[in-house]
Amino acid sequence: MQVGVVTTRALGLTETGQETSWLRTLLEVCTRLQQTTTFRVYCAPEEEALFGRWSPRVIADEAPAGFQKWFGRNAPAWQSHLAEDRVQVAMIPFAAPYPLPCPAVRYALQLSDWEDPQQAKAGGPVAAKRALQKAMPQTHRVIVTSKYLQQRLLELFEVPLEKIRVAPAGTDPLLEKEQGTFIEPPYLVCYCDAASCGTLVKMVPKIWERFQDILQSIVITGPGAPDEPAHWGEHVLRVESIPLLQRAGLYRAGTCFFYPHRYDGACVPSVEAMRAGVPVLSPVSGAARELLGDAPLFYNPDSKDSLFQNLRRVFQEPAKERARRVELGRQLARAKSWDQCAWEVLSTFKVSGN
Repeated sequence: MQVGVVTTRALGLTETGQETSWLRTLLEVCTRLQQTTTFRVYCAPEEEALFGRWSPRVIADEAPAGFQKWFGRNAPAWQSHLAEDRVQVAMIPFAAPYPLPCPAVRYALQLSDWEDPQQAKAGGPVAAKRALQKAMPQTHRVIVTSKYLQQRLLELFEVPLEKIRVAPAGTDPLLEKEQGTFIEPPYLVCYCDAASCGTLVKMVPKIWERFQDILQSIVITGPGAPDEPAHWGEHVLRVESIPLLQRAGLYRAGTCFFYPHRYDGACVPSVEAMRAGVPVLSPVSGAARELLGDAPLFYNPDSKDSLFQNLRRVFQEPAKERARRVELGRQLARAKSWDQCAWEVLSTFKVSGN
């Protein structure tokens, strides 16, 4: 079976930064598990090397800044590419509101364009919602990373539950391998992407002001965002790209891991941090309770006091309680398997292709 995979970035759609790494890892595992299923990736120019293993076809100059600008394009180039390459099943971002020349399997790690009231005010998501609802009859399945997203698709788009396959992301066992850190503790690790950048810009200076007597520094990792500040401050260290083993060491030596994405439907960064062995601070929203269990400290995303109280709690937590929290997090993260995720996706392709 030939599966065509269209990346979020190739279409100029909103992404948090989790989508690219999730998609690449998923394709690696699917390729290892089932060689009879082949993939071709349709990607943005800057992603060509990343997806080089799957004969990438670059979609150049086809991605406007914002998906609402795609309305009116009746035949985008990537649609004709799918037909030319005789793709049997297309795996496309959920937010791509177009009919396809083959069965469609959509994927979603978050729906913040429709959940965030600030985004909804822009008007684009409303128009996109109508277009997506029209495209749903041709969509054979939707792959999501949590039951939370499954329920939200039903509520927001009236997608039948039986059409939605839940495949939580896995974690890499290498995250548990012992590895030192190159930054002097104690420090707080913050994960910055398009979904969390705005919150971090507001909160990092306030966190430092409150806890500079406890922390040596604040470390910001993750892919970042277009509106990220060029300089976070003298006490903030920016680590944008870091290999897996070094990332595990960086996380593990941290006092706490903080990812303030209130509409997170996949929780990939937080689950990775739990597997690495660091306490996690998470907003009690999105899929956090479902995917992270009781291991993190949860705060109310509408309350700065709740955030500060829980930060102080984790900073002052006794060693025995911290060890218990870390072990609970690791157990929960170990239960999330990339093989299990990939088999769920492969079976979805088979059903759709038939």
